[in-house]
Amino acid sequence: MNTNKTKSTKLAIFCAAAMTALIGTANAEEPNGGKTVVTCTSTSIEGLFHQMIPILGLRELGYKVDMPKTLSVPLVHQSIAMGDCDYAVDEWVPLHQTFYDAVKDLTTRLGPTIAGASQGYLIDKATADAHNIKSLEQFKDPAIAALFDTNGNGKADLAGANPGWGSEKIINNEIAKIGLKDTVDHNQGEYSVLISDVLARFKSGKPVFFYTWTPNWTTAEMKPGEQTVWLTVDPANCSADEPCGTSTSGFPVNDIMILANNEFLKRNPSANAFLSAVRIPLADVNAENLLIHQGQSSEKEVIGHAEKWVADNRAQFDAWLKQARATQ
Repeated sequence: MNTNKTKSTKLAIFCAAAMTALIGTANAEEPNGGKTVVTCTSTSIEGLFHQMIPILGLRELGYKVDMPKTLSVPLVHQSIAMGDCDYAVDEWVPLHQTFYDAVKDLTTRLGPTIAGASQGYLIDKATADAHNIKSLEQFKDPAIAALFDTNGNGKADLAGANPGWGSEKIINNEIAKIGLKDTVDHNQGEYSVLISDVLARFKSGKPVFFYTWTPNWTTAEMKPGEQTVWLTVDPANCSADEPCGTSTSGFPVNDIMILANNEFLKRNPSANAFLSAVRIPLADVNAENLLIHQGQSSEKEVIGHAEKWVADNRAQFDAWLKQARATQ
């Protein structure tokens, strides 16, 4: 019998047990120890970074929080209102106003977590400069629209929004209001697939026409002002229920907030305080999305990026935790 191996095995088991006990003790010191929080999202891997930062904080407050459940935008709102999910970190305001109006008596918006997010339509700068294209309204001209035809039907192909996204309605409304139905096709499907095709066309020097938003990697790979151009949209062509204000992008400037269930917030004042306090700079989310596009896109890698962000911003993170613990 190898006694040294047996001793090593026993030592490893003892150390693991001791570590588990320490973690359990640490969680037990938090009043929230043992409480489970359920979060959901309507975003893909690109949204995980800014979802993980609040999750990491809630875990430090003693909550048990698993990975977010992925649902459509309408279902996220319904699930939070019904209490099937406690909160989500991707409430675009005012983009999601219609969805929020249906559940506003049962939910609360916190934040903004990320301020100043924008959306709009982009085309490649080479085509814009060659044909003096500056606005979406110019796509009423069949000759302009045909420059962005990818399937031979003579109409411009716009790489647009996923079905069910808040932006889907805005895009369709603007196409109708400007009078573009005969010259523009709003191509919909999985956005990541559509935009990958756009990027391939862009890199091969072909004209591109696409919807995008910030924070997103697209504006790092196809830089506005250098390689692409934002199209303007007359604010008068924005729909009445989605006014653009002073924005000329076709979309109002948005803040990304947290949407939470009212009963959850009442039962968990520390979670309420922490989630209300979290602020993530737009530039940091843009940088993360570029890392994802460049290949650091596994769940493990993105979680690692969030953990590094917390470490790099530890003083601010601790201040948010202090605010939360003061409510206990």
